Amino acid sequence: LRISAGPSAVIVKDVIEQYAARHLKKPAVVWLSASDKKSYPQFVELAARVGLRFDLNAELPDAILADMTDPVRFVFCEVIATDGAVTEGRRDALMQIVRQSKIPPTHITFISAFEDRNSSPLKKNFGKLARDSYAWFRTEPDLLVHLFALRS
Repeated sequence: LRISAGPSAVIVKDVIEQYAARHLKKPAVVWLSASDKKSYPQFVELAARVGLRFDLNAELPDAILADMTDPVRFVFCEVIATDGAVTEGRRDALMQIVRQSKIPPTHITFISAFEDRNSSPLKKNFGKLARDSYAWFRTEPDLLVHLFALRS
């Protein structure tokens, strides 16, 4: 699969090749969207085969990975070269896919993928990242930052 060159393409490539290999037991790419092409026919079919149901005109993430274990777990990923992180509002919009697909919310992980911890997109977006989501950095593929609220 060829996608347009650019900062987002570099990050999404490493989300697939580095994040998935390190953090998923049986990784698979089930959805990919690019700035020049919002949907690829092979991913529409593949997403349906693993139980994802969505309208192609709805808000969709940049990538959806699956950990093909039993049960299947999904990673909804936003790639941030400039803007577009998983905020509370964005996560709520993406949860529509989860509800339509009848996937238990506990089987979903939300990730905002950045170039590195010193990038201006991270500094711009960090305060807006959704609780119970993760930040991942292309230059530090073993590092995963979990934003969670302590519950009393």
